[in-house]
Amino acid sequence: LVGIKATDYEGNQNAIGLGYGIGVEYALCPKTAIALEYKNYDMTAESNAPDYKHEGVGVKAKFFF
Repeated sequence: LVGIKATDYEGNQNAIGLGYGIGVEYALCPKTAIALEYKNYDMTAESNAPDYKHEGVGVKAKFFF
């Protein structure tokens, strides 16, 4: 996974970053799957706000119709 993230925090501070991640998905049956993802973004903030790193792990249940 490769992507771009834009965010607004503390009401009026903006940040943008380039990130990467990895994920796995396992099909439980033809119409249901579970997924685990890790994402990491290095964020650059506007003006005098500090730059920061945004990391996250997500677990998802997927249903296909």
